[in-house]
Amino acid sequence: MCKFLFKAMRYSFAGLLATFPMTLWMLAGDRLLPHQKEERLPPEEITKNIADTTGLEAVKNHKPTREAVSTINHYMVGAAAALPFLLLGKPSVGKGVFYGFLVWFGNYAGILPNLHLYPPATQKSARMNTLMLVAHLIWGASLGKNLS
Repeated sequence: MCKFLFKAMRYSFAGLLATFPMTLWMLAGDRLLPHQKEERLPPEEITKNIADTTGLEAVKNHKPTREAVSTINHYMVGAAAALPFLLLGKPSVGKGVFYGFLVWFGNYAGILPNLHLYPPATQKSARMNTLMLVAHLIWGASLGKNLS
């Protein structure tokens, strides 16, 4: 049991660390990729939607608070999302990239739209889908590298 908990903590920490290069890409890509309209990055939009649903006025109406909570949420989800990677056996960069794709697809085609926290990928721009898919592939590759 203790060995499993240690391994789970290691995977979770690797997911947290993998969120750093993912976030750098998201911020850089958001500035570099051409915009047709103003779109919020998903962590902030998801946090706003959670605040709307739960009535957290301080998060919903105060941009600096929303941005701080968004950042915390983003890194905690990165840490938690790494846990199922345990099921893929010995970690590698290739498995990480595949897993990053699964996390992107599962979240943006299923979990987030079904929870009414973010529109499905089919309703977002090609720019945003590209930005977020690449971000999740970077996260997965980093996760695999951190654990191999």
